[in-house]
Amino acid sequence: MESTGSASPDYFIDGVANLSFTAGAFRFDLVSLMPDNNPAGDGQERKQTLKKCAHVVMTVQGYAQMINAMQDLLDKVKEQDALKSE
Repeated sequence: MESTGSASPDYFIDGVANLSFTAGAFRFDLVSLMPDNNPAGDGQERKQTLKKCAHVVMTVQGYAQMINAMQDLLDKVKEQDALKSE
């Protein structure tokens, strides 16, 4: 892939949310866990909420390619024992 020279933002995400398939495209949000602004009570952990970082819309082909690439990488990580199989 050739670079266009313009900088794009980096997102550290904890997961995806609001997955759907509409109008021939996959759609989902990239989300991060953020601490809740309300203080925790005695002996309770501070709650976390999901914050939307970006919304992604992908073609079927692009989504399938992404899933295959991620699965290939996950398999390599498992081979290195960096992630225990579930």
